[in-house]
Amino acid sequence: MSVQAVAERLGVSIKTLWRMRTAGDFPALLTISRRSKRWRPEIVETYIEELEEKG
Repeated sequence: MSVQAVAERLGVSIKTLWRMRTAGDFPALLTISRRSKRWRPEIVETYIEELEEKG
């Protein structure tokens, strides 16, 4: 998933998503190529499920 798609899924801005990543509060990106980095959809969904469980 792209940065924009993940931000939309989480309901946060792209800047907030980068802050979460930098702080270690969100899983690391996968490097697809030198200029392309993405998250696997299942990692994002697992993260959301864990947040909901913590409630």
